[in-house]
Amino acid sequence: MLPAFKRCSGLEKAPKEMIVDQGWPVIRSPVDPILRVVFEYLKDVKSDIRTVLKKSKGAITTCTFFAGSEQPEYKKCVLNCIKTQIKFDENNAPIGKW
Repeated sequence: MLPAFKRCSGLEKAPKEMIVDQGWPVIRSPVDPILRVVFEYLKDVKSDIRTVLKKSKGAITTCTFFAGSEQPEYKKCVLNCIKTQIKFDENNAPIGKW
């Protein structure tokens, strides 16, 4: 890991020999609520895939996951509405009646 840390430009202090001595990363900007929702969704998908694979007891040997970088226009409108009009609490739950 040390060679990778030595090439890193975003460290607050010089890299340590042992990764356990490096310390924790510091978050410098607020987290985008949309990215947080995407992360939670992907985490749930990963959990669902693992559950299905475990239940299949080896009957399923491959899994294909498709992700798109572009959305249809109506989905873009919905995502923009969520991003601009809905406020979220610290647990990413919408505030108000939704």
